[in-house]
Amino acid sequence: MPCGYARALFRPHKVSSKGCVLFKRASIVWFTAAAFLACSQIFVSLLLPNGYTLHVFSDALQTLLLLACYLTTLPNQVGGRGSSPAFWTLLSLGFALWLLNQVLWTFYEAVLHAPPASGFWGDVVLYLHVVPMMMALAVRPHLSKRDNPGLLNAANAGMVIAWWLYLYLYFVTPWRTLAQLPSWWDQNYNVVYGAANIALALLAGVAVWRSAGKWRTLYTHLFGAASLYAVGSFMASVAIDRGDYYSGSLYDFPLVLALAWYAGLGLVACDLRLGSDDTGDRVSARPAWGTPLAVAAVLSVPFVELREMFVRDTPASVVTYRSLLSVTTTLILFALFLLRGKALRKVRHSQPALAVPEPSSAEI
Repeated sequence: MPCGYARALFRPHKVSSKGCVLFKRASIVWFTAAAFLACSQIFVSLLLPNGYTLHVFSDALQTLLLLACYLTTLPNQVGGRGSSPAFWTLLSLGFALWLLNQVLWTFYEAVLHAPPASGFWGDVVLYLHVVPMMMALAVRPHLSKRDNPGLLNAANAGMVIAWWLYLYLYFVTPWRTLAQLPSWWDQNYNVVYGAANIALALLAGVAVWRSAGKWRTLYTHLFGAASLYAVGSFMASVAIDRGDYYSGSLYDFPLVLALAWYAGLGLVACDLRLGSDDTGDRVSARPAWGTPLAVAAVLSVPFVELREMFVRDTPASVVTYRSLLSVTTTLILFALFLLRGKALRKVRHSQPALAVPEPSSAEI
């Protein structure tokens, strides 16, 4: 991480009310407690053998952390400016889905005394939790309302959910519902879920690059937590494939650390008083990436479908299902792309004429 971003993580901010000071103290206390929780995870993992007590401790710790993630984002949903409430609402939705999956996992191990079977419906919830978090970044709360209208946010968020649902329905779903090949389901699920985690970290990194001021500080925290979880999730998946993973093992350490970091986002936002600004932070005039990314999303679907020409031994029912899915998704993405273009034209027409044209921040 660049040194400038690292210094921004815990940079002191001037405050004028006791309420904000309390929030500042709360975030410092929380990150201190997070370090203690991470150390306790290592201590318990080394002390206790692989068994029921270790499983329950680890599951309970991750459940409490995810509950904290959800609760700390709720206060930021009210009183914000522009698309900030939508950002926090989508982030809360992602944490709520994640918490639901963890509660189900804890119920299986703590009450039923057995881990969930491969392909249980909680895995779908686990995958879906990443989508609202990417949608939250797509609404770009760091921009002013003039440069970031609701129609553009809706189109961006719609393209995110349509594309990632397509990947799951295309690569994962058929191997349980049509072909009954559990091993292919497991393999494709791990790949698609890992790609979603990496994409979330990359989007957060782009948000750090494109933003400035207070929002950059928050995005830096989000980028760090998302990157750490992506790495930890990959390590856990590899360990599961080797048969080395169990709840409470050392592979849970980066996951616990990432969850604790996520849980601090809401407190950091209160420290920074992000909802008190009438306009978003100014962004530097770097090349726009939103439109090329939208074009790539639309064109990627036909290219994914073309791969079927070079893949043999795929059941006919799967081929038919995938073809219909690709056609439907292409139409949906193209309609959202047209809607996005309409919103961008409105933004450009609403901006005052300049002697030297500059790239619109709505293109970010």
